Amino acid sequence: MLTEKDVFKLSSTGSSRFSSGKFVFLSFSAEAFVSGFYIAVTRSITPIFLVANGYKLVSILSINIVAGFISLLLGLLLYKYGSRSLSKLRLLSVHILERILWFLIPLTLNSKLLLALVYGLAVASTLPTSIYMQTTFLTS
Repeated sequence: MLTEKDVFKLSSTGSSRFSSGKFVFLSFSAEAFVSGFYIAVTRSITPIFLVANGYKLVSILSINIVAGFISLLLGLLLYKYGSRSLSKLRLLSVHILERILWFLIPLTLNSKLLLALVYGLAVASTLPTSIYMQTTFLTS
């Protein structure tokens, strides 16, 4: 005779082979691995992309200075006012925002000011994404 425990093990939600918790953990692990590589490659390729599109070294350096200041400001704000609690919505929001900002860089080539702002926000958006991803990964 099947007990309630046996029925739960046989169901799709109670499968002992691959639970939803394991799937979430593996998904976050894969994303943490891929996003570290993705960020490093994107940050390295963007200045080359800007040179290929006619930007001078002085312009690229000024864009990087703006990005550095925005990152520094965001880091200080997260340190001072950051919340210890983490929600899935917050993690998903900053992750989607980061991807959108990196996607917008090629579309802002005509305006140096807009490019500096978008590139700065894209670089700075990697901070909360990394913090939230690592927090989720290490506390699960």
